Amino acid sequence: MIQVFKKSTVALGLIVAFSGSVSAQQSDTGSQGKELERISVTAQKRTQSVQDVPISITAFSGDMLSDMGLTETDQIGQFIPGLEISTSSGEGSQLIIFMRGAGLNDFNTNNGGPVGIYSDEVYISSPALTAFQFFDTERLEILKGPQGTLYGRNTTGGAIKFITNKPTEDFEVSGRVSVGSFNTTGVDGAISGSLTDTVKGRFAFTKNDSDGYATNLMNGKDVNGSDSLAYRGLLEFSLDNLNVLFNFHGANVDSPSTSFSLLGATLDGSTPCNTEMVLANQCVTNLGYKAPDDPFEGNYNGVQDIDLNSVGSYLQVDYDLGDLRFTSITAYDELDRFLMEETDGAPQQVFEIVYGVESDTLSQEFRVTGGSKENYWLLGAFYLSEDLQQDQTLDLFRELRAFTGGLSDPTGEVTGAPIIFGRTLNQQEIESTAIFGQATFALSDDLNLTVGARYTDESRKFDAMTRLEDEAVFGPDHYTLYNEKDLKVDSSATSYRLAVDYKLSEKMLGYASISRGYKSGGFNGG
Repeated sequence: MIQVFKKSTVALGLIVAFSGSVSAQQSDTGSQGKELERISVTAQKRTQSVQDVPISITAFSGDMLSDMGLTETDQIGQFIPGLEISTSSGEGSQLIIFMRGAGLNDFNTNNGGPVGIYSDEVYISSPALTAFQFFDTERLEILKGPQGTLYGRNTTGGAIKFITNKPTEDFEVSGRVSVGSFNTTGVDGAISGSLTDTVKGRFAFTKNDSDGYATNLMNGKDVNGSDSLAYRGLLEFSLDNLNVLFNFHGANVDSPSTSFSLLGATLDGSTPCNTEMVLANQCVTNLGYKAPDDPFEGNYNGVQDIDLNSVGSYLQVDYDLGDLRFTSITAYDELDRFLMEETDGAPQQVFEIVYGVESDTLSQEFRVTGGSKENYWLLGAFYLSEDLQQDQTLDLFRELRAFTGGLSDPTGEVTGAPIIFGRTLNQQEIESTAIFGQATFALSDDLNLTVGARYTDESRKFDAMTRLEDEAVFGPDHYTLYNEKDLKVDSSATSYRLAVDYKLSEKMLGYASISRGYKSGGFNGG
């Protein structure tokens, strides 16, 4: 049994933050007291008070996230009822997200889950990009339930939206420095302001380092540390009815892979233990290894680094035609990740996995909106293309090679221990198109009706090969276990949303809704 334990890396620490701005306008500093923060959201693609949105929604401002000490996507599940988030293999690996019980627990990177993650208006398609640090954030919105009639990508479980701070006319600068236990340091910074009368810019970054909160007893080194950098630059051009926003962003992770705590399952290498004994760490593995009693200590032979590099950008164009508003969002992201996992959590080389992935994603969304505050409508079209390649290896029972000197050959004749080094290579191409729309009608001053529909068409092509690699046994050509090309899944579906809301008072909204989401089929990428 493998368990992951985490310590707070700011158990003892110091945080220093600063911010400032230069403005030609005067500010009213005479007001007394502090009003409860009001949060405006864009869950329905228009700015509304969170209390006027007939969706199960939780929203946090950037200041609230900072006050709670939240810096990474896998932390927000601690504060949202019905939302569970964890990482599949520690920092740098994709998120495992469940919202209201809907989720996907998959270590592979070719299948996205039913909960969509958005950065600003852009859907993050690659699962390997979902675990990221958020910084210089304006707000966070968590929408529960299917969100296909307003959003480019279909989601069945819900949507998590990170909205970043945009360029400002006035010059602003802010920063944050934190120092914590385990030699943990963090630096955030942002600078923003006008470059010309029509162009504004903003640049923000975050850098985090930590030695790690656990100890490898084999060499005395700290493990489960971090070394990551993320950055974002924005340019905004405004002229009359035209607004253009260009975003360029990237991230680098060079952190040790997460080391697990291994709990044995036998009394003497063969007699099984019961669950209580296993959890109490009273048992040994089949090879006689017993983990230290301290869960933050271990004997790890294969701790390697996670190497992740990603860059991306998007161009958002908004054109106001008076009664109509046209929006175009073009986005591109590419990722290269190499994750070497110390899977067995033991001093022997028993079970080790390497996850390698490269992905390129292009998306295009068009929207037209119109109407008034009372009667509002939206029509949209969406296209996504993703090319993903995986190179994953499984190294099993290598420790036994020194004792047996052999491996089972493909004919079944046993010449030694069943030592396996397998490699899985696959490539997946996704093309998804959709049209969607939603309209809200005011039936009275306090009663509204919302109807929406969506049509999605998606195609997935998949090539996969799995082979055993051992020069001494199979030679340079290896031994192919599985080789399939041109596997394909084509699927389409229509989904919808119907809701009614009634304003009970200035501070209370009642609503009822029914919605249907859709998620296409896929392939096992392991």
